[in-house]
Amino acid sequence: MPWQSSIFGRYSEVETIEEIETQYMNLTVVNMNETLEYTSDTFGLKTLDERGGLFLHEIENVSHSCWRGDSGDCKWEPLYNDHLYAVLH
Repeated sequence: MPWQSSIFGRYSEVETIEEIETQYMNLTVVNMNETLEYTSDTFGLKTLDERGGLFLHEIENVSHSCWRGDSGDCKWEPLYNDHLYAVLH
């Protein structure tokens, strides 16, 4: 999963499992505002964004799971102290 998944990004669409297995290194990351979920507003993300209620704090190479706890080499406490504390307090 790309680190951009923490801000609703994802890999480009594929048609088959075989395509994932053979073309994985060629997949591109689709930004949030280019995803079907955003453009179709399937869960209100586009609406939230358009009314100014979406605040994205993009920290490059921080995986999705690190935002909720320690994950491999990524430690949650320094992430919180360096990037979240000032926003939340």
